[in-house]
Amino acid sequence: MIDIRTAARRDLDRIADYGLSTFGTDAAIAYQRGLNRLLLSLHSEPGMGRREPLGEGVRSFPYKAHRVFYRMEDDTLVILRVLSPRQETPDQV
Repeated sequence: MIDIRTAARRDLDRIADYGLSTFGTDAAIAYQRGLNRLLLSLHSEPGMGRREPLGEGVRSFPYKAHRVFYRMEDDTLVILRVLSPRQETPDQV
């Protein structure tokens, strides 16, 4: 199972809105599909992300212009945030 936390859902909504207004429908959909594929991959192979000093078990993995912050809780992939490099500060994860 994949649990996308509220802050991460807001991040994904902002990414979709920005992609739609800046790059158009096709590009925004392709970006979201790529992110979705990444989440499935992270669920299958959670250790592929780098460890982050932001809390117990927190890892991150890059996707194009963003970084996905996550951790595993039992068999559930918990998506904490999806941030661009200029947003990445420890207090935001």
